Amino acid sequence: MSVITVSISDVRADLVFAHEQSWSALSQPGTWWSGAQRRELARTAVLAVSKAEPSPPWVAASTVSANDLQINFASSAAHDAVYRIARHAATLTNDWYQRVTQEIEPLAFVELCGVVCTVATVLSFRRALDLGIPELAPAMPGEPSRIKPANVVDATLNWVPVVGPADKDAAVVQAFTAVPETNRVIWAMADAQYIPDKEMIDPHWTRGTLSRVQMELVATRVSQQRECFYLTTSHASMLSWSGTEQVLEVNLENVQSASGGVEVSFARELVDFATAATEFDLSALTKTRNDLINVAGLAVTVDAAAVIANFEMMTRLADSTGARMQTEVVANRLAVATAMGVDKVVSRR
Repeated sequence: MSVITVSISDVRADLVFAHEQSWSALSQPGTWWSGAQRRELARTAVLAVSKAEPSPPWVAASTVSANDLQINFASSAAHDAVYRIARHAATLTNDWYQRVTQEIEPLAFVELCGVVCTVATVLSFRRALDLGIPELAPAMPGEPSRIKPANVVDATLNWVPVVGPADKDAAVVQAFTAVPETNRVIWAMADAQYIPDKEMIDPHWTRGTLSRVQMELVATRVSQQRECFYLTTSHASMLSWSGTEQVLEVNLENVQSASGGVEVSFARELVDFATAATEFDLSALTKTRNDLINVAGLAVTVDAAAVIANFEMMTRLADSTGARMQTEVVANRLAVATAMGVDKVVSRR
């Protein structure tokens, strides 16, 4: 098999910029963590998402010497939380969050989640396209700002505090609002990787590469692979909605079984690429990337990798902050959850 090489020059400029900005911020002082702490925690997140055989979720990562964690500036509790979120987000519970936030202040926890989300999305994108892992910049000196918004309140739809009024927006939208700089960085990447927020209501929106249906197919598959109830049911519903609007048949059970499920161009290649990108079989990833490039072209493949990366980020955002839907919304989506095989996952809240 002749391997088709992707280079950074094949990536949209806005996406390159969003990733460069977010990656460099990992080594800069934040709101609640210093640059040295953020960089050290980012390194732990890199190790967690890169290991084929990680520590199990019930074992504190800092106690396993084989993990090669460097614990000099941030606490062991912070490193353990980063590792668990980075690699086992779907196993998180409110009890776990309550234990962690006895040692880490809740707003510092929100920023820590943002560090993990940044690492997960950038590494997923680069791994999907075989672009290599970027180096973390040296830590910048300086203290965290410790600036807290005036109207931080408890939420019903998240474990974490948010900027009030709470629960006016979706749980994933409000999750990071209590740490505005973390919130800005994450949503700048989401706009570049997936769909700008203002375009979410348009079932026909496209950058000229992937259609909305194709984007939702990839988003659904990645979310399902990560056993995220919130994102799987949300984007399976959007997949069905956008398919209906475009007069396309959508079979969620076939999406769940990775056999396609949508009458849209190169659906099978997109699902296979998304599946391989969330697993640790590099030969399968190389093959599925080549297959997608051959049938759809480089630009489509790059944007598919961007959607994959976005939902590696968003599933961790949702599950680390305890994002949930209103009870009536959960009830309305149980049929979708069952079709997608996520009706009994830990992350159903």
